[in-house]
Amino acid sequence: MAAPAFDRAAMRAAFEATHQRMFGHIQPDGEIELAALHVTGRGLIPRIAPARDGRPMRTPEPVELRQAFADGERGMMATPVYRGADLAAGMTLQGPLLIEEETTTVYAGPDDRLTVDPWGNHMIALG
Repeated sequence: MAAPAFDRAAMRAAFEATHQRMFGHIQPDGEIELAALHVTGRGLIPRIAPARDGRPMRTPEPVELRQAFADGERGMMATPVYRGADLAAGMTLQGPLLIEEETTTVYAGPDDRLTVDPWGNHMIALG
C-alpha cells in the first residue's frame, strides 16, 4: 500500500481497500497498528568522495612468523604476519603473507603480490 502523504484518513482508506481486496473484509472501527514502515526519500545531495588512507608510508615489520598452508606442492610455509593497521596506501608486499585485521585475516600466496590501494583496500595480484 502506498500513501502519497501522511494523511490518516487517506492511509486508513488505502489500507482498508487493500485489506478488503486481499481478505474479503474490513473492520471499520478496528484499530490499525503499523508493524513495519518503508520510507523512500528523493532529493539531490552532493557527491561525497571516499576518504583516502592518510597513514604514513613506512616499511611494515611482520609481528610474527606463522606456519600456513601454501599449496599441495609446497605444503606448510613460514609465513610473515602483518597488522593491517601497519599497512599504508601504496604499499606493495610479496607473498606469502598474512594480514590480520579486526574482523578478518587476509592471505596472499607465495606467488601473489598484495598492494594497498588509496582507500586502504587490499588488492591481490595472483601469481
